[in-house]
Order: sequence, then C-alpha cells, then structure tokens
Amino acid sequence: MFGVKELFTVTADEWLEVFDANFRGAYLTASATIMELARTKGYIVLLSSGFAQTRYTGMSQYNLSKHAINRLAEWIDLGESTE
Repeated sequence: MFGVKELFTVTADEWLEVFDANFRGAYLTASATIMELARTKGYIVLLSSGFAQTRYTGMSQYNLSKHAINRLAEWIDLGESTE
C-alpha cells in the first residue's frame, strides 16, 4: 500500500488507497458524529502527522492525506458543519 514513489509514478489506485486509508475514515467519523457532538458540546480527535506539513520526495499521497485531515479539523473548528 505505502511505499516511497514519485508523485506521478504512483498509480491512481495506489495514491487513492493511501488517501482513503488516512482521510476517508476521519471524514466519515466526523460526518457521522458532528451534529451530536455539537448538541452535547463534545469533542472529536482527528489524528494527523508531522508529515502533513512537510514535502518529502516520494511521500505525496501520505503527506497530502494528512494535510487534508488538518484542514478538515479547521473547518470543523469554524463550525461550518453544524450551522
């Protein structure tokens, strides 16, 4: 699933497999729980990585998927999903 490959040498399926493994679960969990968390003033914890803020050759799919989780957390923090 995850290996060090240049951005355009990774197949679309390989790239999306990593993105799905890292981002999709966070998004689906947030999406399924956000209204109840807002109602109860609860919290959600989304796991990212320091790699979200780095650019290393051969790690684009991993880095971008973790960066997307950070942005998802920011949008949740803005309250956009609960208005």
